[in-house]
Amino acid sequence: MKQLEKEAQAQLKVRLTKILGQTLGELEDRLEHGDLKWYEGGLRNVPVSAKDLSAISANIFAKRKALEDQNEGFGGNEAKRLMDLAQAVRMMAGKREPEVIDGELVDEGKADGQTS
Repeated sequence: MKQLEKEAQAQLKVRLTKILGQTLGELEDRLEHGDLKWYEGGLRNVPVSAKDLSAISANIFAKRKALEDQNEGFGGNEAKRLMDLAQAVRMMAGKREPEVIDGELVDEGKADGQTS
């Protein structure tokens, strides 16, 4: 039962993240092009009001601050939650196992194959 609740929460989180992405895209478009308003001659884009801009910026700053504060404490518990979320996403994507890609760790401090 606990596993089903976790899966349902993970699915909900994915859906909410998608909606948030769409909402932010619409918000960016409105800030750039203005709101659509109906006038006698048809629809026109008009600039977003100062009142709305103020509310939007206050909310964005508050959310950004909360994310920054949350990221300062990023550690083991958050890493486990991310791994659980990744597993839930894999399950929703057809229960495929992740593909392992061979690679090489490169120390950016050492250029062109230099060794110490």
